[in-house]
Order: sequence, then C-alpha cells, then structure tokens
Amino acid sequence: MKIKILLILCILCALANNANAQVKGVLIDIETRQPIDGVAIYTNTNKKIFSDKNGHFFISDPNCTSITLTHNSYVRRNMELKNMKDSTFLIPKAITINTVVITAKAPKIGFSTSKIVSNLFNDPMTSPKGPSGIDLLSIFEKSRSKVKKSVMRRAHEAVKKY
Repeated sequence: MKIKILLILCILCALANNANAQVKGVLIDIETRQPIDGVAIYTNTNKKIFSDKNGHFFISDPNCTSITLTHNSYVRRNMELKNMKDSTFLIPKAITINTVVITAKAPKIGFSTSKIVSNLFNDPMTSPKGPSGIDLLSIFEKSRSKVKKSVMRRAHEAVKKY
C-alpha cells in the first residue's frame, strides 16, 4: 500500500513540474487590442519561439524561468514566467517617442515705402523705359512743401504704425 501511495505521489510531482514547464499565452497590442503576429520570444535557455497569426505562443522548456519579447514595431519586454498572465500587452514604438519642441521667431509685419519704390524701378517688368516714366519721389518732394508739418507728422506716424 505504501508503495502505491509513493508511486502516485511521484507521478503527481512529475505532473506538477511538467505543468510549470509549459507556458502558453497571447500577445496583444495595448492600443488596438489586436493579437500580434511574429513576435520573437527568447527564453533564458537560448531558445527562440515566434507567436502565430493569432498572437498565441507556447513554451515547453522545463528550465525556462524568463523570456524576452521582441518585435520591430513594439517595445522590447523582459518577463519572469512566474509573473506572466494569459495575455501579455506590448506597447507600440510609435507611442514611446521623445518630446519634440518646435520654436520659431515671429516675423516682422510691415513694409518700407522706400523699398517698394526702389523695387518698382528695379523690376524689369514694371520699370519705365526712357522718358515716359514717372518720378514718384519728385512728386512727394514737391507736395511736401505745400503740406502743413502737423499733417506730414501724422502721415509719417500712420506709415510707421502700418
């Protein structure tokens, strides 16, 4: 009778050890909640396993205690088998980018009348040819003498504000 009990206990212990050696699970994208195909699973005993198209994997190595999950599109993850659950979530690399700060200097808004006039005469498409052109500067100079100083001052201030 003692031999039968001892034999049953040995079989139960062997089954318990074998149950701990087999690990199965599913790898899931944490954002989309979709299974991940083609994740490389490296065991601490230098074995390599891949997840199938449904994200399922199976490890039957009795000496395995930890695994490393790698995929080009996901963050590498190291796990102890004792802490592992049925479903394992992986984080996409797109989420883990560093913060990017973009700064710019605000452009000056405004214009200079002297630049506009000089550009007008330097542009070959709009520059006058020969004596048929109009000298805009001479018009302003002639009219300036007839305009009151206060009006000219307000006009200059308005141009500066604009």
